[in-house]
Amino acid sequence: MSGSSIVLAAVVAFMVFAVMCLLMRVFAKQIISGFFAAEQMKMIELSKQTVDVEALHAQAREEAKQMELISIDPSAPSKVLAEAAMLRVSQLRHAHDTALQALSATQNALLTKRKYYATYGSGASDIKRLEDFIVQQEGKLAQLEPLLTQWGVQTEKLATGLHLVD
Repeated sequence: MSGSSIVLAAVVAFMVFAVMCLLMRVFAKQIISGFFAAEQMKMIELSKQTVDVEALHAQAREEAKQMELISIDPSAPSKVLAEAAMLRVSQLRHAHDTALQALSATQNALLTKRKYYATYGSGASDIKRLEDFIVQQEGKLAQLEPLLTQWGVQTEKLATGLHLVD
């Protein structure tokens, strides 16, 4: 082989290598983008499953009205109402815990989105939207926590007074 054919073969080999690297990068980016798209779909599904915090507040207000009725009306049905109140507080606590779990999943999605943004530099608006959503939900859930605790204590006192629990 002559010197020029060796140089030509090296140039061709380098060009093939460069094209292969470009193709690998494009495919890797598409695969990673697909992964993050799948993560975003999971986030959307979780947000659909997220407990509506406003509905949770409405349930809590309704529970407060029920607690007032029970404490005002010392008639025989109070035992039944107290049991219903205990069940409602338990359901509200469960809904609150579910909302916290959904919020945690949203925070995980935010971390994933931040990693994607750090790698590829896109998705800043999604990150801002998720951050705002998380702050809003955390605030609402933080307002609800003391109410749930208070109603749980009131229900326990009422149930103890009616000898439903020891």
